[in-house]
Parts: sequence; C-alpha cells; structure tokens
Amino acid sequence: MKYTKIIFLAALLGTVLASCQKEVDVKPEEQPVVETKGWTLKVNATMDQTTKAMSLSGTELKSYWVENEKVAVYLGTTKLGTLEAGNITNNGANAVLSGELDSVTGVDTQTMLTLIFPDVDDFTMTYLGQDGSAPSEDSKLAKNFDYAMAYVSVDDVDSDTNEVTVGSDALFESQQSIYRLRFKTGGSYFNVKSISITDSQNCLVRTRYGGSTPNDYGVLTMDPDPTVISDYFYYMAILNENTTLDDIYTFTVVRSTDNAVFEGTKTIPAAALAAPTYIPTGVTVSQKTVDQAAASTTITSDAEVL
Repeated sequence: MKYTKIIFLAALLGTVLASCQKEVDVKPEEQPVVETKGWTLKVNATMDQTTKAMSLSGTELKSYWVENEKVAVYLGTTKLGTLEAGNITNNGANAVLSGELDSVTGVDTQTMLTLIFPDVDDFTMTYLGQDGSAPSEDSKLAKNFDYAMAYVSVDDVDSDTNEVTVGSDALFESQQSIYRLRFKTGGSYFNVKSISITDSQNCLVRTRYGGSTPNDYGVLTMDPDPTVISDYFYYMAILNENTTLDDIYTFTVVRSTDNAVFEGTKTIPAAALAAPTYIPTGVTVSQKTVDQAAASTTITSDAEVL
C-alpha cells in the first residue's frame, strides 16, 4: 500500500504544479536551408569535321560547336545531366563542355559515360519531323537532327569537391549522313510538299533507341517547310544501318503546285554508307498515274504521303 500512496501523491503534486504554470508558445527553431551541391563535370570536346561530300562539286559539310549548345550525359541509358558548350576555339572544332550532374549513382573510376549532342531524353534519337532546312546554326536540322556522340572514361569522383573528372577529351562523331536532295522531271527541278523514302535493304532508321529497345525501321517521311527552302534544295539527316551493300532508295514526292505524285530511285553505293558523310544528289522522278499512286501510296492530307 505504501507504493500505491507514493504514486498517488506524485501524481497529485504534478497536477498542482501544472495548474500554476503559464502556457508558453514554443516556436520551433528555424533551421538554415542547406543547398544541395550538384556534381560538376567538365570535358574538353572536339567535333569531328571530316564529313566529306560524296559527289557533285566536292563541297564539304563541316560540323562545329556553337556557344551554349547542350549535350546530354548518360551512364548506360540513364541520363545523369546536361552540359553546355563554351570557350569555342579552332573555328568551332573545339569547346569546353561543363555543367552539373543530377546524380553520380553507379559512377566510379573507369566508368564509361556517353555524351550525346543535341541534348536528348530517354536515349532516343528520332529522324521524324525534319523540315528540309539547310544545316546552319539556327536551322532545325542542325539543332535537332544532326546527332553526334562521344565516349569518355571517368578518372575520379571526388566527394570532397563534388567533382567528376574524366581521363581524356571527347571526340564527337556524327551518327548519320546529311543528304541534300533536289527533284526534277523533264529536266526541270520543282518544289515538293512531302517526301517519302524507302530502301531496298530495309535499314532506314525512323527512331533510334538505347539499350535493348529495338530501333524503329521503315518509311522515312518529311514535310518540308517552304519558308526555309531555296533553289529546290531539301536537306535531310538519314541514318542507314546497312553499311556493306549498295542500297536503292525509292523517293515518292508530292509536287507543291498541283499535288501530283512523282516517284524515282537512286542507288547509294556501299562506300557512301560505310560512314557518315555529306551526300548532295539530284533525283530524277516521273509522275505516277492515278492507278499507280492509289496502289502504292495513301494520301491522307495535302501535306503528307504515307
């Protein structure tokens, strides 16, 4: 019974003390905001400028860096972040790529990183949606479809400075050829509102994926923007994964003035397919009859031929 009384008296005393205290609002102490520091990466980059013409006047098409161009950084097919080009030198051949990575999970010494220009998501490179523009700095072709890739090996991941360093410079190599197309019939060139291309080896890539996802092959289409076309020239980035055999391209085009459908073929030598190059070429086409056009193409709108 003594133990019980002690507990009772202690409880009573606590009640009395509590009734004599004033309520005090205690505000939680504000903690300083700690800014998370990203992992910095800096890479010296060189753009391969050896893209040579296959034919015509021997004109060369050279790639070069432009200030603030963005490059995606991948570990496998996981995007780690984006770098920006700066300190452009050597007529655009060299640049310093720098930026912050969102994560370095899985990155260690000798880890291989993949750099992709232009910046892409999901390791996906599409060749659909081109507009026929020439590869100038501001053109859609140069900004969105002139893909180049490089590989660098990680030299160190410094947790004290949050800096990732690589052991070598990055040499960016084009992933596709650039075609300059003109279409003529009866000796005269004409403007087109849509272009459809198939190949005899069935190796034209519509969309290229990373990892185990198979690429999308098939008919490559383009609806040119008439405001960026001059002298009947249509530029197109084309990735053909056949690099050992001559290939025959079949072009189906719709003339701008009257929606007439024309078709022609062009043989692309294996030597031109072996590596990315610049291919200026004219294509002679002939008008298809109504029955031929209906049998081989389906016109779903004034601007598209499937």
